[in-house]
Amino acid sequence: MRLRHIIPFHAAACFGLFFLLLSGSGNVFADRIRYAAAPGSKLVLNGDSTLHKYACVAQQFVAEGELKIASKKRDAETIRTAVIEGKMSTWTVRVPVVGLKSEHSGLDENLQKSMRSDQFPEITFKMTTYKTDAAGPDNMLAIKAQGVLTVAGRSRNVSLTGLMTITGAGFTLSGKKDLLMSEYSVEPPVLFMGTVKTDDKIEIQFNLNMLSNQ
Repeated sequence: MRLRHIIPFHAAACFGLFFLLLSGSGNVFADRIRYAAAPGSKLVLNGDSTLHKYACVAQQFVAEGELKIASKKRDAETIRTAVIEGKMSTWTVRVPVVGLKSEHSGLDENLQKSMRSDQFPEITFKMTTYKTDAAGPDNMLAIKAQGVLTVAGRSRNVSLTGLMTITGAGFTLSGKKDLLMSEYSVEPPVLFMGTVKTDDKIEIQFNLNMLSNQ
């Protein structure tokens, strides 16, 4: 008879501890911070041609993701620890092709045609994994992200390297990446009836000011 009373007591104690931890009274806590690119963020496609260099600036784009933290604190050290521990996820960037503008409207139109913007209106990047290394001051981290870049309907695995600088309100991400348009079946655009040709190689330059939208 004693055994029948002892077993329910231990079971009740375990359930009580479980619900205590879930209620936040214990040491277990988890939260997700949503981030989005704030005004002032910049994304540019830099290229060269037989006439001169050019830059196509993304007039509008979306960059967003989340960070899981194990603390109620949201100070720079807590954010840095979570990033190092690999808690960033669902990070994506979407760039409308028609929003890429240079100083030459003819180049913009030909680029849109080459990228078949009517069929594939967006350039997208979706992060799959990443790793970090210390870089300078405590609020800075070097990041190498792996992900899938889709241009003109063709997707390829790419690696992006950047520098994260953590601030009180969020963090900035900056870096560069070289690509070949031909890798995505995009023919480099031309100008002036083909007399000016652009190079196959382009450089993606980004400086994203990521802020919490919570």
